[in-house]
Amino acid sequence: MKVLLSMSTPLVIDADGIRSLARLIASKEYSVESRNAPMILTPHLGEMRVIGEAVFGRPCFLSSESPESFFSQLKAIAQTLDATIVLKSSLIHIVDPDGTITILEGLNPSLGVAGSGDLLGGMITAFLGQGFSAHDSSLIAGKILFTSAQAANERIGYYDSETLLPYIGLAIKEAER
Repeated sequence: MKVLLSMSTPLVIDADGIRSLARLIASKEYSVESRNAPMILTPHLGEMRVIGEAVFGRPCFLSSESPESFFSQLKAIAQTLDATIVLKSSLIHIVDPDGTITILEGLNPSLGVAGSGDLLGGMITAFLGQGFSAHDSSLIAGKILFTSAQAANERIGYYDSETLLPYIGLAIKEAER
């Protein structure tokens, strides 16, 4: 992870990569000044708690906290790490280092299936590779994922991430029109 963080290329970090980054932050082995390219974290809430605890040194994102506290913590982490955060759930919260928060409301609980975050991360990476900003890559990928999930849900009901793939292609074709 240290080698990846030292590279001057955009990074999309998910799952165990987030946990590895959190360990480096907690042990003071990572400094945001060492990054000179966009970094996007794509955690679910459990992974967000891990990164939050590493940044703040205390438990974060507790269910007893207010929505204001939730958003304040998201902004502070994005700013502290100079990273775009794409928090995954039935909603997608995109939080930029400048404190801007964009919420995509797809309200499709089947997006919680294993692998849907991998699809999102892959699309974000593809858009970054085409020169889009971290925010735009995250926003476009999130919208495509929600559009494809909605179409799959309407046509077949519950699905897994593998079944969702053709619907992603259809959503991209639709967006290109």
